[in-house]
Amino acid sequence: MKTKKVKVEPITANEMYMKLLHENENISTQELMIAFAKQKVTEALEQTSKHFKNPENVSHVKNHYKLDKIV
Repeated sequence: MKTKKVKVEPITANEMYMKLLHENENISTQELMIAFAKQKVTEALEQTSKHFKNPENVSHVKNHYKLDKIV
């Protein structure tokens, strides 16, 4: 099953903190830090993949780095 491509929007630490805190007031600092790290890695992978000409390289970069390793 293919997943829909979602545009990655840059977000600051403060914006993410306010967003996540608004969604869940019981969120821990550790959970906030992990969510922010995953967001920034996603942003970096998106920017990096734009520099590759070969579609296989783009696929490799985006699909082979698992965000669930960030804990």
